[in-house]
Amino acid sequence: MHGFSLRGKIFLIVGIVILVGGGGTCAYLWKSNSWRTDEWNRRVKVEWKEIASLSIRFAEALNSASGTEDFQKILDSAKALNEKAKEAKQELRNTKIPWRYEKKLLLEETALKSLSDYLTFLIQISQDANEEKIREEKTIIDDKARIANQDISDFVVEILPAGYYIPADIFYAGDVLSGESGAEEGEKEAVYQTICTFLNADIKENNIWLVWEMLSSMKKKITEVFRLPKEKFPEIWRDLWGNNMPDSFYVSKSSVKFTGPTNAEVNVIVYYGGKNSKINTVKLVKEGSEWKVDGYPFAGLN
Repeated sequence: MHGFSLRGKIFLIVGIVILVGGGGTCAYLWKSNSWRTDEWNRRVKVEWKEIASLSIRFAEALNSASGTEDFQKILDSAKALNEKAKEAKQELRNTKIPWRYEKKLLLEETALKSLSDYLTFLIQISQDANEEKIREEKTIIDDKARIANQDISDFVVEILPAGYYIPADIFYAGDVLSGESGAEEGEKEAVYQTICTFLNADIKENNIWLVWEMLSSMKKKITEVFRLPKEKFPEIWRDLWGNNMPDSFYVSKSSVKFTGPTNAEVNVIVYYGGKNSKINTVKLVKEGSEWKVDGYPFAGLN
């Protein structure tokens, strides 16, 4: 190092050490992340291969069911799938996350949690093989199934390797366990379409006059009783809702229940900003050939 001062030599040596050390560190980090990525992919294949297999077994139990005597087989397959989902969630927590895998982590965590939430609730409600009890909780079962189906689909599309199949049939367990498949299907469809149109008009489209047209004759007479002109209905209707107006809703056709030849009830879930929700029973009455809304607790119309 001829021509260098002592200080210059020291700086040069330190620089070489840092350069060599830094290169070694980078190589170590690269190998470490490569190992984490391989481990992550291996875990996904192993865990989700078993989840897919148990999902198919659960779907087969549902599709072959012919009555309450098959409840136990359905519950056993649901429990096995639920246990595996919980085990996979714990395995995910124990796995070191590769660099830039935060989105994949979130998608898998969400999918496993939603699947477990759905199955746990389904198992709790179905323990006694009571179809009436299941029908009472059908809207909540269907809503949890809808969320799990969406979260699983998001994960499968983004992350899961090709060839892994999660059958959609597992998200229709409520239909099988409630014993209502095919019953009064025509009228159920009519009631379902009516309440969906009504909720769209009220919550999504702010079409208050369509809301008015879809109310029962008895409820329209409320304005006469209180001597309120029809022209004031939009203002009155929004006052009924107050400041607590939801922005979306969910209705399951399977929750439609007939309480008489011309009377029906349906469970409705409304959502507030995607955070909070409320469930109520909406009542309908058949006038002529059309179903009309006769009870709407969300707006205080009972």
